[in-house]
Amino acid sequence: MGLIVNNSGIDNNEIYNNNFTNIIYAALAQETNRSTNGVTGLEILCNEYVNNTYDIAVTTEGLPRYKGIKANQGSDVDRPNAPAGNRFSNLGIFSDSDYANECENIIYWHHLEADPAEHLIPDYHTPLPVVDPRPNSYNQYYNEELSCPSNLTGGGGSIEGEKSLMATYDLQADSVNNLMVTLEDGGDTEALNTEVQTSWPDEAYEVYSELMGSSPYLTDTVMVSSVEKENVLNSTMLTDILSANPQGAKSDSVQQSLDNRANQLSNNQRAQIDQGLYIIGAMEALKADLSNFKGLKSRSFNKILRYYKNDTTLPSARDSVISLLNSSDVLNAKYKLAFEYFNLGDTANVTTCLNNIPGQFTLSASQQADHDDYQDYLNVLLAIDSAGRSIYQADSAEIADLYTIVNNSKGKIKSLVRNVLMHIDTLSYTEPYIFLDNLKTSRVRYHTFEDVITEDLFNIYPNPASDYVVVEYSVSTMNSKKNLIFTDAKGITMKYIQLDDNHDYLVIPISDFPNGVFLGTLRVNGNNIKTIKFTKANN
Repeated sequence: MGLIVNNSGIDNNEIYNNNFTNIIYAALAQETNRSTNGVTGLEILCNEYVNNTYDIAVTTEGLPRYKGIKANQGSDVDRPNAPAGNRFSNLGIFSDSDYANECENIIYWHHLEADPAEHLIPDYHTPLPVVDPRPNSYNQYYNEELSCPSNLTGGGGSIEGEKSLMATYDLQADSVNNLMVTLEDGGDTEALNTEVQTSWPDEAYEVYSELMGSSPYLTDTVMVSSVEKENVLNSTMLTDILSANPQGAKSDSVQQSLDNRANQLSNNQRAQIDQGLYIIGAMEALKADLSNFKGLKSRSFNKILRYYKNDTTLPSARDSVISLLNSSDVLNAKYKLAFEYFNLGDTANVTTCLNNIPGQFTLSASQQADHDDYQDYLNVLLAIDSAGRSIYQADSAEIADLYTIVNNSKGKIKSLVRNVLMHIDTLSYTEPYIFLDNLKTSRVRYHTFEDVITEDLFNIYPNPASDYVVVEYSVSTMNSKKNLIFTDAKGITMKYIQLDDNHDYLVIPISDFPNGVFLGTLRVNGNNIKTIKFTKANN
């Protein structure tokens, strides 16, 4: 067994620069090691795997599936150490022996190979999109010194250089984050989601236009609501919306909501949506940039923190640690700060630090539960300290309180208190290993493209229409000149649209048409193929 990470939380953490040789499971990441949006979490970087049964395995136990590790492993920027830099066994013992993943999808950014023997690409991996290996687009080739530098040295050769780097990464992360906030769901997820959920059938085109206007930056929340609003958004509109947001093709929640629809999309429509599996959309690109800068900032932060903690010759080292933790915008740093204050005997600041956290961060339900457990644990420590005793002199009531925390908590705080009880009481514990079970957890079914339409097709609906019509078309003659012409009953052209081979439908607004009867004609290479009569009538 190699290195095991279980419930490590959502901060930026790394398994970095190790050599794993002749091990069944080299790097085993279990359960939750990823934030809900995938931007932060565990990265597995710059490790060398030799003759391992499984090089990297990301596992989970039971349902629902856990998030797993950080969505982007490595990054796609113009920097030698941006790609992940792992060197794989490439044994091919199992179909996923280089990189197995039972959790949420990941993109694995790798260097280009100057020599295939470098094994920088996980050739044997869980199928797309669960593990998606992609080459760095800036032609970054692997160089051990530049691609996987030591974490022990400071940036620019000094701690001041590392501070400068951290400040730069912080500004870059803020810039990308602000852009994302502005673009995501048009800048207001709650408002857009409410608009979709409360919409009526006669508002279909208005909702469709709003969603297309916010594309390609829709969140899973809004896309799922759109899928579920079957009485408002027809299958053609929905296909348009999800195709414009390729991140939806990789989302389990979006795929599951599509599977659960009463009115199923056609195979062609599902296949068109699933083309997003092979595209890095604008939303994903922004998240990858944000993930990259946050990871770099976290790496610099940890280097500086290690420097201060290890430099016992520096009189102000502890003050520097506290100042650094105070300046951090990462939740876990605030808990570290509370423990630093406790070690200094600063009871007032321990309490203040903990009480400030709910105001500094928007805590999820699980984070709030963790926060309560941290408070309970530190309250036990403070009570023991105020009585002039050490943790090894905890009484039976205090030990019972610690067991209550262990039995009711998760993640880091559970591990922390459990380790304390192993030292001061009779608790024994063996870390459970969650092994692969042929990707036992429920995986979403993705669709392969099937060209089920083999003959000419032309249709216009709804009829009668009010704000819009959907035009479906398929022409067996490829690379032909195709046009759609709308005329009124007198033959006056109302709209003239040039069609292409990349789509088989259009949503066309007709709110500017007067009430009445109109004709829609499909013309191919100058010849009229079919004409359909439809009525425009206001609701």
